[in-house]
Amino acid sequence: METKYTVGQYLTERLEQLGLGHLFSIAGDYTIEWINEHIEPSSIETRRGS
Repeated sequence: METKYTVGQYLTERLEQLGLGHLFSIAGDYTIEWINEHIEPSSIETRRGS
């Protein structure tokens, strides 16, 4: 069975490789699912604006 590798996973891994340490986001934006599923469990810290 193939393991599903998503664009969200790729972006998160690539941002970590490039040395991204912090990600700023706006509450209610369209990327909230990506942040919750991929960024939160990664080494990248998140800051949410209001």
